[in-house]
Amino acid sequence: MITEDWTFKSYTNQNGTDVIKEWINSQEKGAQAVIIGRLRYFQAVNITAWERPFFDKLSEHIHEIRVQWDRIEYRILGFFGPDRKEFTMVYSFIKKTQKVSRADIKSAEARRKEILDGRRQIIDYFKL
Repeated sequence: MITEDWTFKSYTNQNGTDVIKEWINSQEKGAQAVIIGRLRYFQAVNITAWERPFFDKLSEHIHEIRVQWDRIEYRILGFFGPDRKEFTMVYSFIKKTQKVSRADIKSAEARRKEILDGRRQIIDYFKL
């Protein structure tokens, strides 16, 4: 497998807080480890390895990172970009229904638009 060097970016709220990191840190320690492990895996592998059951496309621009731990489904929605070899995480939740709701996808799409329009900052998830 060819190794890559993907960068993960995170959506920030009005106060500049990384909302994805805040959400991950609010989960149980075991779940945190599995979620971060999944991000580290994707960070290191070729895009061809970004596939089900760990990754899926939900709409034209929105994709989901899929994590299961202790029978709980964790989801992080995001998009490729804005720069090359970047995946920007914009929305996260615990999945409680069979399908990701249209409302969740619309929230992710709205945050993507804010970022691309320059109305919202993003930060590097793994930087201190």
